[in-house]
Amino acid sequence: MRGRKELSDTDSDPTHNLRDFVRSWAATLPPLPQPFAIRLDRAYQFWYFTHMDEGQKRLPIRFYQSASGREPVRDWLKSLSVDDRRILGTDLRALEFGWPLGMPLCRALGNGLWEVRSSLPQGRIARVIFCTHAHEAILLHGFMKKSQKTPKPDIDVALRRKREVEQ
Repeated sequence: MRGRKELSDTDSDPTHNLRDFVRSWAATLPPLPQPFAIRLDRAYQFWYFTHMDEGQKRLPIRFYQSASGREPVRDWLKSLSVDDRRILGTDLRALEFGWPLGMPLCRALGNGLWEVRSSLPQGRIARVIFCTHAHEAILLHGFMKKSQKTPKPDIDVALRRKREVEQ
């Protein structure tokens, strides 16, 4: 047939051709400024983690629930903008599927507490403090960070909730 080429072994694998095309195309582009590179990284994380099977979670996430039935972290997340929730959701999903994680996404605070570190638009910083209990990550406390060091009252709230979970 006119205009048709024979398929080779690599042509039968569409991901191989796409991967080669993207690599050759990306090599021709100038390097991206740092904020754009971060956004592309988050976009890839979002794509990757939305295409994972639910059965592959290494550390399922559960919200802390008070004795009255309130879920303070879920309420805090709902109070944020859609874009902020999307970024935090991507980071929390990375925690679920990629545990154990280290810096820059997660950091140990001591006393069995960990924090998920999220950078939001306009230079804002969000933190979600969690602990691991019964093979789950329990989200204990969420807040917007305003100083270099994690505030002691926020750590105290998380420790108190951790003690409640462990009882």
